[in-house]
Amino acid sequence: MTENWMIDVLADLRKFAKTNKMGKLAEQLDDTIHIAAIEMAPQNGGNNTAELRSNETTDFL
Repeated sequence: MTENWMIDVLADLRKFAKTNKMGKLAEQLDDTIHIAAIEMAPQNGGNNTAELRSNETTDFL
């Protein structure tokens, strides 16, 4: 089972924070998304990069 759903949930929370003018929270969630993707990468095939699957987060780490 993959944990990519976690990235989607965090991205949804970040989008909500941005929409509701919670800039600091949105920034913190952005950092959290990156950390989660990095920590999940070894579990997803041992790569040092992870694709973020949210519509809002499309860049690669």
